[in-house]
Amino acid sequence: MDKVMIVDDDARMLRLLKMYLEGLYDVYPVRGGREALDFLESQTPDVILLDYLMPGLDGVHTLELIRQREQTADTPVIFLTGVTEKDKMQECMEYRPYGYLVKPAAREELISMINSALNEAH
Repeated sequence: MDKVMIVDDDARMLRLLKMYLEGLYDVYPVRGGREALDFLESQTPDVILLDYLMPGLDGVHTLELIRQREQTADTPVIFLTGVTEKDKMQECMEYRPYGYLVKPAAREELISMINSALNEAH
């Protein structure tokens, strides 16, 4: 089963997304950028869902560090965030995310984008 890591500082959002995706993928929720980088020391997910606004290490800087690692440089990353400001969205695009979804994303839309990313990656 494909592995999906969810990076978000909101515990309720992590639970909701895990519920959306369980049974379709192996789901690994982590609370923030630092935790995500720690997780990536031992495992490489097939897709990463990433929030933008998080305390400490935000989504853009987390993605920058993910792209610098050889084993995750090409891992599809989908931003899933409430941020809709064009300048912030453009900043994200500099690090080649696979996609950008605005919360709350419909379950079907999220699954469709994950599957599309997986199909391109395989």
